[in-house]
Amino acid sequence: MPRVLKILMLFAGIIGIGSAVLLVVLANSVEPRTVEPSVQPRSPNTDPTLPDEEVVGLSIPEFALIDQDGKPFARADLLGHPTILNFIFTNCPMVCPFMTDTLSEVAQRLRATDTRFVSFSVDPLHDTPERLREFAARYEADHSRWTFATEHGLANPTPEGGFPELDANTSERPTIVGDILRKGLRMMTRANPDSPVPLPDGTTMANIIHPEWFVLLDERANVLGVYRRSDPAEVDAMVARAKRLDR
Repeated sequence: MPRVLKILMLFAGIIGIGSAVLLVVLANSVEPRTVEPSVQPRSPNTDPTLPDEEVVGLSIPEFALIDQDGKPFARADLLGHPTILNFIFTNCPMVCPFMTDTLSEVAQRLRATDTRFVSFSVDPLHDTPERLREFAARYEADHSRWTFATEHGLANPTPEGGFPELDANTSERPTIVGDILRKGLRMMTRANPDSPVPLPDGTTMANIIHPEWFVLLDERANVLGVYRRSDPAEVDAMVARAKRLDR
């Protein structure tokens, strides 16, 4: 084999090995996106009243919860106006404050519309109505338009009695909000015991990894689109679409 060709092949091999190492490093450095809807939002419809192609088949099933005042809150309360949903828990150390702050800004931008907002708790053990009210007050939430919903005190989903510590969306430990996510929106949550979250009483709980998406519904509670909280362009698109729905 010509010496020049051998040198070129050796050089190519070195580049190939280096590229493989780089890919491994990158793969290990990127946080896995374990909580995503089964679809990715892409190009929305020009008609704001039609669901985006990627969310066809998603829905909000029937549910019965209570709000931050302990009053009943059900799927029927989503009817008659556009609604933006998200999923939080009040002890969340990072994502939920950012998401709730963004939704507070969205609510201000949509204050001249009839759009409503709902934040579902994924932590029925700790998120009592009182706890939700305290959390909502940090963001000056207007409860005539923004509901914080929980299932605390409504069910007994575990064989041992009481609530599961985490909404893991399992058949053995089902939760109402878990069914909304898993059965209706095809989204999931999972526990992350390797990242304990401190509680006000000095104890800890496992972190809950949950969706960071906003879900836009029409006045019949049909899912129209999902929007990434961390992408300002998607948030802007959601706001613009909600304004068009209100016309």
